[in-house]
Amino acid sequence: MEFPTRIPTRPANPRGEAIAPISCRYRRSSGGISDCQASRRASENARGSGAFGSRERAAAIRTHGEHAQGYYALVDYVNFKGEGVLHTERYQGQGWGLLQVLEGMHGSDGGAAAVDEFSRSAKVVLIRRVKNSPAQRHESRWLSGWIHRVISYSRGG
Repeated sequence: MEFPTRIPTRPANPRGEAIAPISCRYRRSSGGISDCQASRRASENARGSGAFGSRERAAAIRTHGEHAQGYYALVDYVNFKGEGVLHTERYQGQGWGLLQVLEGMHGSDGGAAAVDEFSRSAKVVLIRRVKNSPAQRHESRWLSGWIHRVISYSRGG
């Protein structure tokens, strides 16, 4: 019996359009990006070919991707607050996306320690976002939920 050498795809839908590979689940998040897109972008950035480009940030993404909880943190944060590369993801010139979280990390040995550092950095970035946000937006009302979410990424959460 021979096994297929490529990932099987689902049959075409009634309109005859090809459907994504089974391993790629398209679930739209509130941020409008699918899990598959976030995964692909994380891979591009881990190779240094994505928006983050630097070797240090690429290494941080690779380190997170090697740990299941770290992979979850990367994908969830991108879906939650974006990549941090757009001008619309900034208040007073400071962003709140994945790029800013990675820039705020001070390095770790990887594994669970890297996820803890990611969670800590994300908390700092989100607090800064609220401080920089226009007063009329009242973003402080969401901060405790945001903090709870990013703390859940780490082993201590």
